[in-house]
Order: sequence, then C-alpha cells, then structure tokens
Amino acid sequence: MKPVRSEILLRIQRDRLKLSDTSELMLPGEIESHFDRALLRHADFSFNVKTAHFDGGFIKYHLPSDWVIGSSKITELRFFSGGRYTGEKIKSAVDIYDQVDTTGYNVATVSAGATTVTLSTVGYAARFKADDPVVLVNAGVEVEDNRVSTDGNGISGAIGILTPAGNTYSSSPQIKFHNYFRLRQDAPDATDLFTLSYSIPHVYTEDANEITVPESECDAVADLTAAYAARALAALFSTGAISSIEADTFDSGTNADRWTALADKYEGQYKERMGIKTDENLTR
Repeated sequence: MKPVRSEILLRIQRDRLKLSDTSELMLPGEIESHFDRALLRHADFSFNVKTAHFDGGFIKYHLPSDWVIGSSKITELRFFSGGRYTGEKIKSAVDIYDQVDTTGYNVATVSAGATTVTLSTVGYAARFKADDPVVLVNAGVEVEDNRVSTDGNGISGAIGILTPAGNTYSSSPQIKFHNYFRLRQDAPDATDLFTLSYSIPHVYTEDANEITVPESECDAVADLTAAYAARALAALFSTGAISSIEADTFDSGTNADRWTALADKYEGQYKERMGIKTDENLTR
C-alpha cells in the first residue's frame, strides 16, 4: 500500500536521514521541498502520462493547460483519419514552444461573437501572425483559447480571431500569446484528428487514490529525496554554515564527507531501483 505524503516524509526524515523530530539540522519543510524536487526528477524516468485530443487543420496548437515548463515531455503522437489510426509519430515530429511571450496586450474593443479584437496600442497588433495560438483574458482571468485568423494590422490595431468570442468582456480585456507545439509535417486535414500523449510531474498527496507514483517506486522517490537532502547538508558543512560542534547532538553525522557518502548511497539505490545504468549524477 502506498504511504501517503506525510507518512513517506516521516520515513525519509527518521529512517533515511536519521533525524529526530526535534532536529533543527533540516526542518520538515526543507525535506518536503527536496521531496517535491525528487518528484520532478522522477518524472524523467517514470512518466505520468496524460492525453489531449486535437482537431486537424493547423500547424500550431495550444499546449495543454497542465503542461509544466522544464518537466513535461511528449511521449507519443497518434493521427486518426476516418476513425482509423494512421500511424505513430515520435516526439521528434513536434517542436515545443513553451516559453513564448505571454504578455497581456490590452484590448480596446471586444464583444461576444466578435471575430476581431482591437489593441489599445495599435502598433502591437503587427506582432500577431495568422495561426498563432492565443488566449483571451478578462479581468486578469484567462477565459478562452483562440487563434489568430489573419495577420494583425499594425495601423488599425485589428487582430482577426478564428473562433467568435464566446464571452462578454467588460473589465480590462487582453489578448495573450499561448505556449504551443508545432507539427513539423504538413497540417492534418481539418476532418482528421490526433492525440498527443505527454508527461507531467507526479502527484503525491494525503489521498492515496490521488498519488500517481506506482507503489513499486515509492521507495525510489524516498531514496532520491534523501540523496538531495544529504547533498544539501554536505554543502552546509563544507561551507562552515554548520560547525561539527553545533551538530554533535545529531545522530546523523557531523561532517560533509559523511553526508556526501549518504547522498551517494541513496542516489545509487535510486538508480538501482529504477534500472538507471548511466553515469548521470542525479543530485548535482
């Protein structure tokens, strides 16, 4: 049975780091930060896969809302035509643009059903090009995805949008570029569809039913967390931030070498549990 978040954090503290409940060498909140970091790194070796569906007809598409910059990866791309699977494309068939300019550009006019928005600063409209994925914003809240239908007009400030605005914008409307992915091949037919499978970081909560880490990998994540924490403590000792005398009361060691050895041990255990045979250092 999977240990819930508080249980596995306590195991890391007591069993792996050998820190008492009253230890100030590393507080529970710090261990939790290392745990979250380990979950992110673990997603590189154990995918938490989600799937999104898209209609054809375009080259650029909005990235899913739960896509995590620096962590998410595309694992599979499948095209369908006439209800039939037409083949599998690997992630190399897609380019990811997940750090685009997401500045909110103020809109002077936009109403429900509108197919054009007009920017308050008209010259900015020239930055928007046909097929660019965008999102419409009202009162600071992103309310609907859209895409540019025609190049923005830098003289009039007008930007054509493909789908008529479905909301009434009454407070500080804006338009933003949206993070997107781009197909390297020709656009699929508008009548076709495709699915994008992608990874997101694992979830680890107090509800065992919400935990996405497989039960067989929970100890591995605990090992990686302990490696991160031990490496951080080794750094503190090596810089003199914690003296050996100050740390004499702690059961877990009093110098940088011992913490480094512990970090190496748990990093090695993580690799062994996950079948990682590379020389990649996971904790530096």
